[in-house]
Amino acid sequence: MIQMSTLIEEDVEFVKSYYKMSDEEIDTDKISSWLLRIELNHEMMVDKKLSMADIAENINLEFDDNLTCIFNDDNVEKLILRIRIMNDEAPKGELDESGED
Repeated sequence: MIQMSTLIEEDVEFVKSYYKMSDEEIDTDKISSWLLRIELNHEMMVDKKLSMADIAENINLEFDDNLTCIFNDDNVEKLILRIRIMNDEAPKGELDESGED
């Protein structure tokens, strides 16, 4: 089983809580252990009238079930979007002979 956490200390509790409280069933065999962390500029988000939910929704629409987005509330000091790849290919531990990622 992949550990559903992060190495970024300030994110550990948020990410763990998300996976514990998630409404959707998460298949740990398909989720990547890598987490892409993007910190968004609060002022630019307000200027462009964007919300974290809007951004996550558009990412999910574009990438369907290939990504999972974790994001915090728009009212916090740091706007952080966390993205993990959902892999439908070979189970973890099996090497891909083609060498492509």
